[in-house]
Amino acid sequence: MELTPAQRADAIARRKHIWEMRHPEQVGQVVPPVETRKHGRTQEKAFAADTSEKTGQSKREVNRHVSRADALGDDLQEIAGTSLDKGVELDALKSMTPEETANVRQSQCYLFAT
Repeated sequence: MELTPAQRADAIARRKHIWEMRHPEQVGQVVPPVETRKHGRTQEKAFAADTSEKTGQSKREVNRHVSRADALGDDLQEIAGTSLDKGVELDALKSMTPEETANVRQSQCYLFAT
């Protein structure tokens, strides 16, 4: 079963949280390290590169999911399965204030209840 855009963003955010706990030395780096052999040791990959390799998604897609999750947070769980659960809708929501996002979600709930 394929995940919806909101579910995928939420899952990638949870994976990032776990990855950051396992790789604290790489959190907040501006230039992500690449996997290379230097002085007999292998550097770790950055989150997007690591996730891309493991999921088959491009680094750009991974970063898009992270951006959506960072902007929408717990709202993703409420959005999942609604008419707002589309990439273009999530991108529009992430540019709104939390109050605007709440109003849109409430209006969607009203539409489904009527």
